[in-house]
Amino acid sequence: MHSLIARGDGCPDVYDAVQLSGEPFVPEITNLFPNGKPRAPLPLPEYQQVISRMKDYRQRYLDYWTSTAERTGDRPVEAVISPVTPYAGVLPGKFYPSTYSSSVNVLDYASVVIPVTFANKDIDVVSPNFKALSDEDGLNMNEYDPEIYHGAPAAVQLVGRRLDEERLLSLAQLVVEALTDYRAEFGE
Repeated sequence: MHSLIARGDGCPDVYDAVQLSGEPFVPEITNLFPNGKPRAPLPLPEYQQVISRMKDYRQRYLDYWTSTAERTGDRPVEAVISPVTPYAGVLPGKFYPSTYSSSVNVLDYASVVIPVTFANKDIDVVSPNFKALSDEDGLNMNEYDPEIYHGAPAAVQLVGRRLDEERLLSLAQLVVEALTDYRAEFGE
């Protein structure tokens, strides 16, 4: 669903921008342009179905988010900390689908990316007990190489509800201050 919402128009604006740049398509978007041209837009009735599913998805997620007040005993959760992508940096041709950011876009939620650290080949190794949660998870882990990713920036995103940007920025500042305090105390 995510790709149909974001790309239901055939991506003519992306195509035009790439053409203006004179650069080739990066491998991650070549599938959007079969035969080097934009896809035809989805027919309106089909696109209306996609939008209807999107609205339902948004409502169900909003209901879930609101229901967190039952667990906190007071108010719904104000934000969620999550990865931005499954990797620290992206290698050309190695960006595999990830819902960490696309789901935030479909929900039309606010997100702030916060730099945290850098990949370290001596620390960031694959556990021998790793078990993939999905085919996508396995693919991403199989492509991971501590040597190649060493030194790449790693970040998290703080996700907040729709139209809640000001609160999210305030919360992001608290996270940044906590990271700063941690680094000062532990020298990392």
